[in-house]
Amino acid sequence: MTTRTRLLEVSYRASRLDHALVAGLTVLAIAVRLPNLDWGLPHIEEEAFPLKKAFAMWGWADGRVQLDPETAGWPSLSFYVHLLMQQAHFWLSW
Repeated sequence: MTTRTRLLEVSYRASRLDHALVAGLTVLAIAVRLPNLDWGLPHIEEEAFPLKKAFAMWGWADGRVQLDPETAGWPSLSFYVHLLMQQAHFWLSW
């Protein structure tokens, strides 16, 4: 066996070891993260609340826009931004 062949063999073994190490670390990272995937993320109801509340502020029943979101403990700027975007979309696409 020549020196060049030995070097290629050692390089091939090191490459396989590197691939196995990367694959093992990837599996470990996925196994650690999967059980806690939903921790700290907002739920769908939480995401949709400002949009739904802004839609309710349109005042479909009486025909007037109601600027009072009638909620406490929730930042109202998100309702007004959603309402503004809905109004802009409605009037620009009319």
